[in-house]
Amino acid sequence: MKKGMRFFFILLTAVAGCILAYIMILAWVSWMTGYPWADMDWNSDGFTSLREILRSGDIGRREIQQEGKTCLEYFALKDASEVKVVCP
Repeated sequence: MKKGMRFFFILLTAVAGCILAYIMILAWVSWMTGYPWADMDWNSDGFTSLREILRSGDIGRREIQQEGKTCLEYFALKDASEVKVVCP
């Protein structure tokens, strides 16, 4: 019985370690995008959640012209659909 419990805890620790490593990689990729925290507030609720920060790794940024102003458009990399536009 003791060997079975030890194997279970080792397995559980390995799975938890893999999940933690995956989340850390996502966080690192999101941090490397270089977006300001305020711009990562994708739903414009005034708060940047952990989910929004992790989502930023799948979002690209490009300059666009809108009503004669230069704005930043954030778009989903998977299908180029607009997520958010920030104009000065």
